[in-house]
Amino acid sequence: MNIKKLITLTTNFFLLLTLQACGSFNTAQMVSPSVPVYEEPSYETAQCQQMTIRDTRTIRFTYQAAQEETLSYSESNVRYSAFFVSPGAVVQQGELLCELDLEDYPDLLLASEDTLADLEDNLSLLDERLSLSLKRQRIEGTGLTYRERQNAENAVYVRYSQEKTELEDQIHILQERITQYQDMIQKRQIYAPFDGTITYVYTPDAEDFSKSGKDIITVTNASQMLFTAKTEYCSYFQPGVDYTLTVNGEDKIASVVSSDDVGGTVALSLKTPDYTLEDGASGTIELSLEEKEHVLAIPKKALSTINGTSVVYVPGNDGFKTYREVETGIENLTYVEIISGLKEGDEVLLPD
Repeated sequence: MNIKKLITLTTNFFLLLTLQACGSFNTAQMVSPSVPVYEEPSYETAQCQQMTIRDTRTIRFTYQAAQEETLSYSESNVRYSAFFVSPGAVVQQGELLCELDLEDYPDLLLASEDTLADLEDNLSLLDERLSLSLKRQRIEGTGLTYRERQNAENAVYVRYSQEKTELEDQIHILQERITQYQDMIQKRQIYAPFDGTITYVYTPDAEDFSKSGKDIITVTNASQMLFTAKTEYCSYFQPGVDYTLTVNGEDKIASVVSSDDVGGTVALSLKTPDYTLEDGASGTIELSLEEKEHVLAIPKKALSTINGTSVVYVPGNDGFKTYREVETGIENLTYVEIISGLKEGDEVLLPD
């Protein structure tokens, strides 16, 4: 061995020992040279498989408040008497719903109507009675002079006129009285303003008295409880067909009332009225435009376009991706039908 090399190796050996003893050499600082390792690229994939695809559209409907009227009494400080309906009752226009204490007004009204009928009968017979009185006067006055007969007949006319005036006055007074009784009774009764359903009834305490304008009963016309939508798919909605309408997370059955292709408006009516709905509430229907069974399909997000041609990327033999042209059919929010370009079981690459 060369003497110079031996001396050099010996010197380096002792220098290394000296550095370790002094703690100034850190073995962690010795880094091995890195060697690049080849890794094949990895992709998330999905299979082309058979399934049923429904092409649907979400149609949003808006609730229009039904015809509704809340009724109240115009009389105050009168005791409540009777309620003839309860919430949910179906009523007809003009039906009596409830009333306050009518006191003796019905009896007074009935007696006045009976008296009025008698007076009107008397008035209708008055002309006949006048004719009979004149005939009797002429028979009894055969021995009287002409002037005496005239005076006697004039007296008959005067009595007739006075009696007629009295009857007409009594009839007029009774008619006004009857109107007053009817008004008093009407103020203490509530009738249905239209055909509908009772949605609210006030429950008074035992010692409660009426207050003018206080809400007592609400009537709703359920036939006008409609959901409407403006949509280009009016032709798919046929009158009389039922759909599932989702409102506030709850499914309800609604029937198509009308579908206007020209105006683009569809109207639905709930099969079972929901009186808790507020004006402007919204509901949705998943409208099926087309449905195919046993078709090949892939996730829609796997589909790409190159120069207007639909393509999918598939794993290549060399580990890298390549693309393949495909022909597509119907689709929904998640999947698209593959008519050609792939077969069942083929893998397609999904985007990162």
